[in-house]
Amino acid sequence: MRTAKQDELAEKHGTPEQFEKAIWKAYSDLFISHEEATSAIRRYQTEWDDAATGYAANAPAEARVLPSPPAGCSAWIAVRDRFPDDARDVLTFGRYGVHKACFEWGTEDDPCWWTDEVRKADFKESVTHWAELPNAKAEGAK
Repeated sequence: MRTAKQDELAEKHGTPEQFEKAIWKAYSDLFISHEEATSAIRRYQTEWDDAATGYAANAPAEARVLPSPPAGCSAWIAVRDRFPDDARDVLTFGRYGVHKACFEWGTEDDPCWWTDEVRKADFKESVTHWAELPNAKAEGAK
């Protein structure tokens, strides 16, 4: 389901797929360079994603609203403070909203998060906070 902001973008420029098709047409007709085409597509996709999440991707992390963690999860922990101790699923928050992900290894400057929920190359750099998920065994016993 699209947000109202995405509807506005679609009315003005089309969906990301339609926009990309138009850009490649301009490229094939030699109106723009390959670099200009890929840059425009990337910028529009970012704008579309921002419209879905409700905040600008380039907004500083402090300007983003950290939601309350779901019931049963720990409080949010800033990645600048620490990462999970071992590889396991946790809840993450960042540029692309709240998602379940697994922290594999790394540092604040070069983290390695894995998720099947977000297909973005910069997802790993976008995570600003994480929270422990409820114990799976305790959930299964309920």
